[in-house]
Amino acid sequence: MNSHLGIMTTIAILSALLADFLFLPPLLMKLEERKNAPVEVDGPVVSETA
Repeated sequence: MNSHLGIMTTIAILSALLADFLFLPPLLMKLEERKNAPVEVDGPVVSETA
């Protein structure tokens, strides 16, 4: 009984770590792209030069 619980805990932790390492970097890159995407406006584009 105890050994089965330890094995299940190990599998859960390893699968969570694997999911973090596989899915977190692409997700963060997608969120960064969305954050830096240009905002479309209907009016003229004015650039500030200072």
